Amino acid sequence: MKRKQVMILLMAATLAAGSILAGCGGNSSSSASSAASASASDADAADDTAEEDVEEELDEEDAEQAEYDAWLDGLELAEDDVAVEDCITLGVYKGLKLTKEVTKITDDAVKNYAEENRDTEEVTDENATVQDGDIANIAYVGEKDGVAFDGGTSESYDLEIGSGTFIDGFEDGVIGMKKGETKDLNLKFPDDYGSEELAGQEVVFHVTVNSISRAKELTDADLEAARTDLAAEYEEEANSTMYTDAWQQIKDASEIKKIRKSKVEEYLAQTEVELQSWIESLGMTKEQYLEEQGYTEEGYNQEMERYARDMAVEDLLVEALSKEEGISADDQDYKDRLDKLAEDSDITAEELIEQAGESAVYQYIMTERLMERIVSYADVTETEVEPEDEDYEDYDYIDVDDSDVEVEDIDAEDPDEETDDTIEVDLDEESDDSTDVKG
Repeated sequence: MKRKQVMILLMAATLAAGSILAGCGGNSSSSASSAASASASDADAADDTAEEDVEEELDEEDAEQAEYDAWLDGLELAEDDVAVEDCITLGVYKGLKLTKEVTKITDDAVKNYAEENRDTEEVTDENATVQDGDIANIAYVGEKDGVAFDGGTSESYDLEIGSGTFIDGFEDGVIGMKKGETKDLNLKFPDDYGSEELAGQEVVFHVTVNSISRAKELTDADLEAARTDLAAEYEEEANSTMYTDAWQQIKDASEIKKIRKSKVEEYLAQTEVELQSWIESLGMTKEQYLEEQGYTEEGYNQEMERYARDMAVEDLLVEALSKEEGISADDQDYKDRLDKLAEDSDITAEELIEQAGESAVYQYIMTERLMERIVSYADVTETEVEPEDEDYEDYDYIDVDDSDVEVEDIDAEDPDEETDDTIEVDLDEESDDSTDVKG
């Protein structure tokens, strides 16, 4: 069984039930109204069935989660000098049956991918005006009753027009402006805005366009490059899903009797530091944040403890498999992968370990190595699957000031979906002095 790892207190799950439409045909004639009535009745019945299915599925998931949580809570803690064989009995991990589902590459997907990732260039035409989709570098000062308010000023901010980053009316007001033009935008903050001082208040933004950048026209070379990049992305996704399946099979087949006490303590400390940093970036105290999220101190501590225990279980699997396969962090392959991981993050290996945590880095690299070895032993069936409906333009890539992060309107990942445990290190130290205008 696998604990559904949701970023504690920071992520929401979205569950939607689809409608099942049923129809039937016959030789007898009937009126349009009776047909509509029958269709509506069928649809209502289908909706009821779908809702019941969802409720049953949720009940099963809740029961499974409760069972797993109870198992985690009951795991005995072992000191570091206890042999790994006394903590875990590995299940069969050679000869697994795996399926690798690679997404089919379509021309539409390639075009969408290329459009989303194409480069921009500064518009040099002095008569050009800001259009939807442009990146307008702007300077602005926000005033309420003639006085500039905190967080409402910037000398240089790259605003993607159409991203919905700022409050309603701001981006529309910038559309049509020329480079060097200054304009006053009379706007109103939403009634439910996060700042009590500004919620529902009328303000004026004095905006100047510093420059205009626009996406370049796509070339055949751009499309070909996009096809190559998309193929690599699909391959990585397929491997990640397959690795997750393989890992789960091994975990389910293994008997875990004890976990390392030191690992639980390490993950508890590391997660607490990360969460505290996040809370401080929101300008809140821990007590305020827990209250906003509906957590008691006891409930929060329990979730943190379970998360740390779950990570200790993963560590134990890595430890046992690494010993069985005879690989360690002392060999050259590990060092090469560490250097590559740091290089990809544009930092040194020492900085990577400091930022992400030594255990997290170790687990990531060793799991990657182990999965490659395990898949080499496996019976793998590769299939091609149709791409899911996906609109790349729906994704928002918005830079925010690290000192004032607002999380809104994010399509949260389904916690039921399997995900990889890729280490993400935020290296963007740049900031302007304003994000309060964001809606």
